[in-house]
Amino acid sequence: MKTKVRLGAGSGFWGDGMDPAMELLEKGQLDYLCFDFLAELTMALLQRQKLKNPQAGYIPDAVQYMKAMMPLARRHGTKLVSNGGGVNVRAAAEQIVRDARELGLAGTKVALVEGDDVLAKLDQMVKDGVPMTHMD
Repeated sequence: MKTKVRLGAGSGFWGDGMDPAMELLEKGQLDYLCFDFLAELTMALLQRQKLKNPQAGYIPDAVQYMKAMMPLARRHGTKLVSNGGGVNVRAAAEQIVRDARELGLAGTKVALVEGDDVLAKLDQMVKDGVPMTHMD
């Protein structure tokens, strides 16, 4: 038995317009609406922001997109998926949770994926002889 999953692409880069994503959410009968905000340069900029402010390091627009779209997504049963947490996924998720509460969206599930930030482990990795090829 085949199961159909309807995916929509809500953004392709940081700065992409929200209107097309909102139209997809309104009319697309989607299971998931996905947002891509990151590129290598973006990650470098976010890391610099986080080093200056431990609560920064995520795409502010991503959090605003989620806030604007959560009520409609909930009504339509569409899950929103984003990599806009950048280098501070937890701070972004915490803000999204605060926004959901502010919007009265009790029971909204917010998930995050962590574990790929090895910055604090780099010195030890080099000391342990882990090859750092292509790190220029």
